[in-house]
Amino acid sequence: MKFQQGVAIFLALLTAAASAAAGEKRTPPEKTLTVLELPEFRIGRGAVLYERYCIFCHGESGGGDGLNAFTLPVRLRDLADAETMAPKTDDELVRVILQGGPAAGLSPYMPAFAFTLTPRQAGFLVEHIRIPRGRTVAEDDDGL
Repeated sequence: MKFQQGVAIFLALLTAAASAAAGEKRTPPEKTLTVLELPEFRIGRGAVLYERYCIFCHGESGGGDGLNAFTLPVRLRDLADAETMAPKTDDELVRVILQGGPAAGLSPYMPAFAFTLTPRQAGFLVEHIRIPRGRTVAEDDDGL
């Protein structure tokens, strides 16, 4: 295994040296996007977090019909309902995710995730729940 890695490194160095010797000028692109700047990464990360922490109560579509929702004495909000969610700012939603329902005057059954998620991860979740139902990540690409 180490021999194969050594050969691969040698060939990469040999190719780089040959390019430099040929006098090829390489110009970097005007603006290189990091993986973290791509909308697919942010939204995809939110989807992963949603499936890990939220889906059990809020359900796959965000309608409050997850497996645990039926054990709660309150009806959960429909996260995909535009009338309910549109007036809420991203900061308000992040606060509810991190500090729980009681911090925003909502249900005490919404737990706080401040010891589990970072504010950045909570932001990924907010981006994810703001995607309209039936739309895909590719449809939400704003053409960066």
